[in-house]
Amino acid sequence: MTKKLVGLLLVVVMAFSLFGTTISAQATGQNCGYTQERATGPKVYMNGNKVLFNKDLGYPYIDRSNRTQIPFRAFSEACQFQVGWDGETRTGYAKKGDMTVTIPVDKNYITVNGKVVNSDTQNVIINGRVHLPLRIVLEAFGYNVKWDGDNGCIYIQPGDDQQQPEEPTEPEPVDPGDNNEQPVEQPTEPGDNGNEQPQEPAEPVEFSKEALRGIHIGDDVSKVTDKLGQPKRTDVSGHGFKWYIYNQAYEQYLQIGIKDNKVVALYTNASYWKLTETVRYGASTDTVKKDFGAKNDYGNQLKTTAGDMDYTFYVDQYDNNKVVAVLMMDKGVKSKGYYVQSSAELRTSYENEVFDLTNVERVNKGLKPYKWRDDLAKVARDHSKDMIANDYFSHTNKQGQAPWDRAKQAGISYSYFSENIAYGQKDAMHVVNGWMNSSGHRRSILSTDCTGLGVGVWFKSDNTPYYTQNFIKD
Repeated sequence: MTKKLVGLLLVVVMAFSLFGTTISAQATGQNCGYTQERATGPKVYMNGNKVLFNKDLGYPYIDRSNRTQIPFRAFSEACQFQVGWDGETRTGYAKKGDMTVTIPVDKNYITVNGKVVNSDTQNVIINGRVHLPLRIVLEAFGYNVKWDGDNGCIYIQPGDDQQQPEEPTEPEPVDPGDNNEQPVEQPTEPGDNGNEQPQEPAEPVEFSKEALRGIHIGDDVSKVTDKLGQPKRTDVSGHGFKWYIYNQAYEQYLQIGIKDNKVVALYTNASYWKLTETVRYGASTDTVKKDFGAKNDYGNQLKTTAGDMDYTFYVDQYDNNKVVAVLMMDKGVKSKGYYVQSSAELRTSYENEVFDLTNVERVNKGLKPYKWRDDLAKVARDHSKDMIANDYFSHTNKQGQAPWDRAKQAGISYSYFSENIAYGQKDAMHVVNGWMNSSGHRRSILSTDCTGLGVGVWFKSDNTPYYTQNFIKD
């Protein structure tokens, strides 16, 4: 019998890695249910992704000393620390590698490897849950913490000395079992039938701070179609404009936001883009900060505003912190909230865009794009929907089924299977960039073992999106 891998399940509850997990072949782990974040607490972001809390783990809050307190259990589970509680001394501890942090309740200090680190606020118990001051503890473990008082937001990112999460064991092929029936592949819009990518003529590299592929913010839609032809498809954005998707060749991938027949947004993660002589695909974050004025650093994102334009630069932390994608948007385009209003059309748009952006990342690395699989997309979508309906976050559902079990139940046979899941990222751009900044997810996206991909998205009642990617080799 083919040996099955028991891999590492990268489960995320709060703020120390991407809100998503990856699994290949077979894995075991814990479920992570949660409910909507309380509106009264501060918003917490890790690497640009919003952190959600629940009543079981507790919620963050601002104490009387104007310090953010976070629940100790959520903090510990998120980092997969060895944790404990001493009831006699009313002290919690967290251990990772050769570092141990203790948190004595009702005291104005913590200890780091036995050394006292004073705090200007107390460690407390709220509703039966130990809370601890966020900044002092996170900085003890090597994280950087930034506070945006105007918007009530906390941004967290690993410091230079922060240990990277353990790499999952290299996956092995999975025994497909007795079901040898081959599914019928249905070509669909995203990626123009997967691997069969038509080649566009090479374009001269035109650059402008307000343009991609010669299309400028403010251009009339007629200029777009005259220069690039009709888009392969149009997607809803939730921001009041339509995305024109140009995915005929992933090397030239481009999304163009159109509102009232004008260009209001541009995005690409393909390697051709160039805004100035220095700010281009592969530029260092220091270059973008220095030469483009990007001052707001959110881990794997840099944000800035110049004139009438808002810019977001997406960073690949696994490739020497190079800037790899850019979103530029007219400042007049404003979202009503972190999440836009969900709909069936938006779900389909996110699914297609996750597929396309995944394939762009592969092409950037010299790999063939995945083929779209309708059968896998249904399995993936059902899993995203099921996680919401049954209030959990795991590769294994409440019936004990692993991803490949769900595939077999759907009549899909395979020689290799892998899954990425995530929740909370605001759109396809954020979730794909987030996965690329997590070693296990990145491995699935850039796999040489799989050839097919299905993507499934579903929305919670508060518009929080859940994402599932299923990768397969027949």
